Amino acid sequence: MRKTLSTLLMVIVAFVLVGCGPNQALLWKNAAPQEKAIFLLEVYNTQWDNYIDIIAYSTGLTAEQVKYMAKNEPEKLKEAIDNSSLTDEARATLRYKKDILSKIDMPVEEFAKLAKAGLPTSAEQEEFIIEMLNKLKMRAYTK
Repeated sequence: MRKTLSTLLMVIVAFVLVGCGPNQALLWKNAAPQEKAIFLLEVYNTQWDNYIDIIAYSTGLTAEQVKYMAKNEPEKLKEAIDNSSLTDEARATLRYKKDILSKIDMPVEEFAKLAKAGLPTSAEQEEFIIEMLNKLKMRAYTK
């Protein structure tokens, strides 16, 4: 009974997701720059927090300590990561994530500032940010 209910629920969710896909793309296309900026900032901040949390968990540091060390003592943070319980593959994934987040830090901030001021935003910049965020997502699913 439980397996049948679970299967039925999965089928319903699949139909809902397939039905929402085109609508979500249309909603994004028609979204105001401010709405897009809020969404992109939320996704960026979530990814950054996840990066910090993984380091904190694996090193025994707090998230606040990791943030402080990332800004003020990068060599100590690297040493803590090297001495952590992370596998080499996990370290490589963290480096990849940091690289992507560093690349889009300024573009996300600029996009948000323009949107907040009511100024036109760049479609190229928006596409770049989304492409980079998708790379993060794809790396998470392929590792």
